[in-house]
Order: sequence, then structure tokens, then C-alpha cells
Amino acid sequence: MTLKECYQILDLNQSASLEEVKRAYRQRAFALHPDLNPGIADASRQFQRLNEAYVILSKLIAVREERDKKKSGQAQRERAQEAPRSEEGSSSTASGAEATKTANQKARENTAAHDSASASHEQPSAASESAASASATSASATAAPS
Repeated sequence: MTLKECYQILDLNQSASLEEVKRAYRQRAFALHPDLNPGIADASRQFQRLNEAYVILSKLIAVREERDKKKSGQAQRERAQEAPRSEEGSSSTASGAEATKTANQKARENTAAHDSASASHEQPSAASESAASASATSASATAAPS
């Protein structure tokens, strides 16, 4: 079934919204339902085609509306981001450079602090070395008598 047929079955134009599709489906379903219209010989087949058209169009329009919503949301975010830039003018460049400079200084300070802390952990004192060798000697002495 083509989209054109779907729109014709529901008697809608191609710019119909999801609400319009639902409304048209309900009206046509009431008119074509085989249980409500036993006198119509082909009611069952027409009702099946109506259901098929409704499913196709409702999915298509839901996807289209979601895409349009995302596009409009994205456009609004872009406009919101551009507005402060144009208002600030050249001062935004200066403040941006200052922020980058400050961030770089903080990174250098953190690196220097980390390096000095690592250096103190890497060089064990003589006392800790002798304690480590003494514990290793006592461990090997206990394991030796077998």
C-alpha cells in the first residue's frame, strides 16, 4: 500500500497531523466496521485496509513530528548559544583566553603536586628497607625447616 493510498483511504491531505489521522481513522472505522454494518458486503476488507493505512500513517507522522521537534529544539539551542556570543563581542574572546590561561595554570599546579607526591613514595627510607629485608629473612627462616 502506498502513502498516497493511505491518505486517500483516510480522506486526508499529506500535511495532516497525528491527531487528524486519529480522528479520521475513528470516523471511518465506525462507518466501515463489519459488526456495525452487516449490510456492506466488503466491509471486512475495507476495514482491514483502513487499519493498515492508519498504522502506516500514524508511524510515519509520529517519526516526522519527532524529527521536527528535534530540529526545532536544536535550532533553539543554536540560537541561544549564538545570542550571548554576539552580545559580548570582543570581551568574550578576552574572558575565554583568561579562562584557558587559568585552567592551564591549575593543570600545571596539579601536575607539580602529583610529581612531588610520587617522588616521596618512590624513594623508601633506609629504615623501611631494613624492616622489609628483616621480615623477608624471618619468613624464609620459618619456611626453611622442612
